[in-house]
Amino acid sequence: MNNIRQYILESYNDELRGEWWIDDGRASFADGDTGDYNHEGVAFQDLASEIATGFGLDHDGDWEDNTLESKIKESLIESGTHTSKEVEHNFKNLVIKNIKAHNTHEAEELYKAVFGGGEASWFVMKHRGWKRVASNWVETYSLNPNDLKSITKGLADAYDDDLQDDTLISIEVREHRHLYEKVPYSLLEKHNINALKDYRSSY
Repeated sequence: MNNIRQYILESYNDELRGEWWIDDGRASFADGDTGDYNHEGVAFQDLASEIATGFGLDHDGDWEDNTLESKIKESLIESGTHTSKEVEHNFKNLVIKNIKAHNTHEAEELYKAVFGGGEASWFVMKHRGWKRVASNWVETYSLNPNDLKSITKGLADAYDDDLQDDTLISIEVREHRHLYEKVPYSLLEKHNINALKDYRSSY
């Protein structure tokens, strides 16, 4: 799919610039070439902060997986509920238990996304409804009218006056492996999935 994405983007005459995350219609910059973090970095920071909050941890800077792990271990030991040996041997289970206590049903996937073995970008797309944007390309886990509303609002937030009614947008839908290729933005704004069927293919 990466080769297909590159081929399609290279064919655009009105290529948009920059990379973003869209979360509920709001755009967050995620271009690692010019900003602090790429998509994976932005997603990781958000999820790490979510786990840290569950343990009542404050942190002035940015999280790294080893920093977060050491802070959680310190917190558990200082609380007096666990010995250092218990924390070392049961760290994963203790973290997952804490995540579940805060009503996050995807606790094991969230743990893997932050502490290794998973992918933060995939997690936020699948479980938080985030949309990954790179130029005229949007990657989403699902696509329904609410997803389209979030996408169109987020693109307008990200690209402002650079986005026109006739700007062409391609949307990759990971859940069903569908690609909606070069759809006019004005059509996306109708938030009608059926209206997009002529642009859809499978991969």
